[in-house]
Amino acid sequence: MTDQTSRSGPMRVLLASSDASLREPLAKWLCTVYGYRVDAAANVEEAVFQVEAAQGRYAVALVDDLLMPGPESEPQPLGTTLMTEIRARYPNIQLILFTGL
Repeated sequence: MTDQTSRSGPMRVLLASSDASLREPLAKWLCTVYGYRVDAAANVEEAVFQVEAAQGRYAVALVDDLLMPGPESEPQPLGTTLMTEIRARYPNIQLILFTGL
């Protein structure tokens, strides 16, 4: 991953988590401590939009297992579904699934 960083600027990370108390400090920490460029998404809809807008130019996607499908909804175990969708469109993005449970 350091090769990608040195060739094209900071490593780009997608962070998808419906939990703002996790998402916001983790994104800040990854930016501050490691210098990563972090795009954060609060739900599946936002995450898919971010991946498409970036044309899949992420080194890694950190995906919470419990995600809201869209705004104003309840979290559901959609992390693996999102990962499957990302993998189908952009197979070079490394995927990490996490959960707070």
